[in-house]
Amino acid sequence: MASEIIVSPGPGNPIQDAINAASDYDTIRVLPGMYTGPIVIDKMIQLLGTQAGIDARTRSGTPSIESIITGTSGVGLVQLTANNVVVDGFTIQGNTAGAGAFSPATFSGYWFFNNIVQNNVIGYYANSNGVTETQIRQNLFNNNNQPGAATGNGIYSDQGIQNILIDSNRFTGPHANASINMIGPTATDIVITRNEVLTDNSIALFDTTNVEIACNTVTNT
Repeated sequence: MASEIIVSPGPGNPIQDAINAASDYDTIRVLPGMYTGPIVIDKMIQLLGTQAGIDARTRSGTPSIESIITGTSGVGLVQLTANNVVVDGFTIQGNTAGAGAFSPATFSGYWFFNNIVQNNVIGYYANSNGVTETQIRQNLFNNNNQPGAATGNGIYSDQGIQNILIDSNRFTGPHANASINMIGPTATDIVITRNEVLTDNSIALFDTTNVEIACNTVTNT
């Protein structure tokens, strides 16, 4: 039977400790505060911040009511390394060595919802094998321009991305390269809808197939 684990701020890496203690299908709820990454989610769990279910585009990022993950990692502060992982309701910021979030092309079904992702090298380095749809929804990607490889991208993929929905996000900063940047040849079945690109660089797709781009708003690019 699935369990629920509550995490509060403390020394070390309490979120990772909770993940290590969890089993597939468990839910981990993270209370407001500052947490140090990186965090590797290698089980089919839901990782829920204080703002889970609350659209990141409507939030001011007030520290007292946010679950904030910061730190340094060449891979990503939050690493989704299992099928059907849910990350919802965090602020992920300040990685000077890599992405705010990372998912490899060896799994799929990632759900990345309602997160503020800012001041990293890349916002979300998103890859997936496409067996199950990946969804990136209602996030705020802001100013992910720290120096490093592939810097200046809100969402970036070059390892392979398949069967993904990118819907109802906001990109601003501006990002020095692109709001969304996807590079093939294994980039296919991509849906990009209802996003807001606000005073930011736009959407760049290279060697991709079966792509739908619809109902996005691009302002002051």
